[in-house]
Amino acid sequence: MTDFTQSLRDRFARSEGGPLGLLREAAFARFAKLGLPTTQDEDWKYTSLAPLAQMRFEPAPEATVRDIGRWTLGDGAIRLVFVNGRYRPELSSRAPGGAFAGSLAVALAERPELVERELARHATIRAMR
Repeated sequence: MTDFTQSLRDRFARSEGGPLGLLREAAFARFAKLGLPTTQDEDWKYTSLAPLAQMRFEPAPEATVRDIGRWTLGDGAIRLVFVNGRYRPELSSRAPGGAFAGSLAVALAERPELVERELARHATIRAMR
């Protein structure tokens, strides 16, 4: 397992059990086997991800937001606010029609059936090499 893979796995080691935990473990096993795509892979022949493999990913620190109101789009617009890549529901408007906006942790707590149904629905597992 590369440092990159271990870094990601360590970050998500708090994985809960159940379908999400099993899916996450299967995904890490597959990634550990295949690694990042290289320029030897046809779909990636012009893009090297080598610098990405050297990075250590850390969660973004919390930030404060001042005067968010000046960026509104007017009545009827839905506002989704992200601060340093993190969704801030207290600064956002509610999505209509039952749409969900939020973190995976919140989705698991509030709508686990949605997560189980949708999380890996479009993922294809195929050998890249």
